[in-house]
Amino acid sequence: MVALEKTLDLIFPQKCLECGCPSDEDLCPLCNRRIKCVENLCTRCATPLKSGTFHGCGNCIDKDYAFDVALALYKYEGLSNVLHTFKYRASIKAAKVVKRLILEALNGLPLQDTLEKAKVVTFIPMHWARRFLREFNSAEFIARTVSEHLKIPCEKLLERTKLTERQVNLSGKERWKNPEGSFKVITANLPQTLILVDDVATTLATLNEAAKTLKEAGANKVICLTLARA
Repeated sequence: MVALEKTLDLIFPQKCLECGCPSDEDLCPLCNRRIKCVENLCTRCATPLKSGTFHGCGNCIDKDYAFDVALALYKYEGLSNVLHTFKYRASIKAAKVVKRLILEALNGLPLQDTLEKAKVVTFIPMHWARRFLREFNSAEFIARTVSEHLKIPCEKLLERTKLTERQVNLSGKERWKNPEGSFKVITANLPQTLILVDDVATTLATLNEAAKTLKEAGANKVICLTLARA
């Protein structure tokens, strides 16, 4: 994939990863300006808000989550093409853009003190069959970038025990049912406080099921962190 990407760059003019217009950079100046870190959000469900940071909002008032905190670095809108290229094509260019965006956003993220109390960063694992078809796990890449920034270890704590339907193809109710019972903890020594990373959060169903599994195995506090909130 890397060799192919380099070869295509020699043949075709370079384009912006988000809008597709000709650009000398991986993101054109316009898209670069449009991509803004989430400054105001609900720290219970990671929903971006117009103003202020609150733990609870109209979107999650009737929800009972297994995790304790949910944070998102960006809105999905404005990043959708970059994320698709990063996640499904294992693009080195997209990975570089994603890493830069993560590091820029982490510096201004709410609850920095909460993040710094975490002992480990972990991530939503892929089922072995899906991992076989892709070159890497996007959630793991994000987790390792967060780990480097916070200077705490990144460890695989969960394993995916069944191959579920892709969430993107399901309705809201189906998305909550789909990941049920699909994780197991693979270590006997869980940290009390940890950060659980995924690439994109939509219903939070997958993160919730993973957090539930971690809590049942002994974790005390689970902080969910995603690159984008849809």
